[in-house]
This record gives sequence, C-alpha cells and structure tokens, in this order.
Amino acid sequence: MDLLDKIISLCDKKGITISRLEKETGLANGSIKKWRKAYPSADRLLRVAEYFNVSIDFLLRRTENPNIVADEGIPAEAREEYNNFVEYLKVKYKKE
Repeated sequence: MDLLDKIISLCDKKGITISRLEKETGLANGSIKKWRKAYPSADRLLRVAEYFNVSIDFLLRRTENPNIVADEGIPAEAREEYNNFVEYLKVKYKKE
C-alpha cells in the first residue's frame, strides 16, 4: 500500500472523498492523486497527517501504528528539542 492508498483508506474510514480532503486541508484540487508518482512536500504531508490525526510515519509506511508517538527512537535528552521542532512546523505551515 503506497501513500495514496493509505490516504484513500483513511478517507474511506472517515466517509469523505479525496476532493473534500483537499478542500478541507487547503490543497489544490487533484493534487493528492499526483502523490502516487511523486511525494508531496513536508508541509502538505503534515496537513493530511494532522487532518486524520495520524503520524507522518504511518502515512509513509514506516510504522503500522497510526498514533503519533513523539518519543519513538528519540533519546530522552533530545525529546524537548524534537517537540519544539514539531511545534515550529505546525506554526510555520498554518501561516500559508
């Protein structure tokens, strides 16, 4: 299952169309279907992950766990820096 298949599956579970997902996340009409051949930018992928409340790793098939696990594989001394970076990305890409 590739990225697009994951997103289609999440849409099906939520009872929405890809078109509606694009509209609600501020993405251009038809842009998500292009992700079968080319990966989206980090900000676009983050919008979709946040919409479904899943991790980017889940969308990219790095894990089967859809839950956002902030400290997975991150040393304890780096967790605060990691969390700060995640918050920075959320703020940065909501401005667009």
